[in-house]
Amino acid sequence: EMSRNAFAQNSIYHWDVYGSKEDIRNATVESAKDFFEEWYVPNNAVLVIAGGVNVQNAFELAETYFGGITSRPVPAHPMLLESEKKRGVEATIPDAIPLSGVVLGWHLPELTSETIQEHAAADVLGSLIGSGMTSRLYKSMVYTSQMASEVGAFHDVREFGALFQCYSIASLPTVRPEELAQAIHAQIDDIRTNGVPKTELEKVVNNFRAAFAGRKFDSSSTGSGICHYTLMFDNPELFFNRAERYSRVTTAMVQEVAKKYLAPEHAVSLFYVPKES
Repeated sequence: EMSRNAFAQNSIYHWDVYGSKEDIRNATVESAKDFFEEWYVPNNAVLVIAGGVNVQNAFELAETYFGGITSRPVPAHPMLLESEKKRGVEATIPDAIPLSGVVLGWHLPELTSETIQEHAAADVLGSLIGSGMTSRLYKSMVYTSQMASEVGAFHDVREFGALFQCYSIASLPTVRPEELAQAIHAQIDDIRTNGVPKTELEKVVNNFRAAFAGRKFDSSSTGSGICHYTLMFDNPELFFNRAERYSRVTTAMVQEVAKKYLAPEHAVSLFYVPKES
C-alpha cells in the first residue's frame, strides 16, 4: 500500500518490486525465459566469492563456470522522476485486523556517492526513533502512554529513491490511527526542533558499529554487502568503510535529515482500520 500511495501510477515503484499474486498467476514459462535472457547476462551482473578461498583458484573457477557466457546489450534501466514521488497523501485502508494501525512514509533522495553520508544519518535516525525498547517511539507510545502495542521505524533505500517509514499498531480498539500518527509526528518534531543528545546518538552508532563488526565474520553477509555496493556504486570498498561512515554521523546531521525531509505535511499517511463486520 505504501508503494501505491507514495509513487505515481506510471512510476517504476508504484507496485511491489517483487511482483503481485496476479503477476505470478499470469506468468508463463516463455515470459520467465524471456526475462532471464534479457537481464541475466555477465555485463549486468556482479560475481562475489567470499570466505577462505585461494584467490587464483577462485578466478580460475569463475572463468571455468562463467567464462563461456557471452555478454550482450541489455535494455536501458527505467528511471524514477522526482515528479513521480507523491507527498502529503492520506489514505484510509479497511482491513481484516482487530486493531487500528498507521504507516507514515517520507521520500528521501536516491543513494549516491554524494548522499551516502546523509543516508547513514537517516539510518541512525530510524534506529534512534523506532528500533528496540529504548527507542523514542517505544518509550513514549508503548511504555508511557500505552496507546500502542507495537512501533517501529526503518529506512527503505532503493536504487532510485528511498522511503523513511514509521509504523504503529494500537493497543486498544479505542485508539484511532490518527492519534498514533500524531504521536509519531510529535517525536520527530522534537528531534527537528531540539536535536538529539550526543549520548543518545553514540549509543545508536555503537550498535551499528558492533553489527558491522559481527557481519565481517559471516561470509554470506560479506558477499551480499560487497555485491550491493559494487552494483550500486562500482565501489566494493564502501562495504568495508561502513563503520567509519556511521561514526562520522553527528547530532547536527541527524537533526538536519529530520528537518529537511520529515515534515508532517510531506508524509504519506496510511490509516489502517478494522473492517466493519
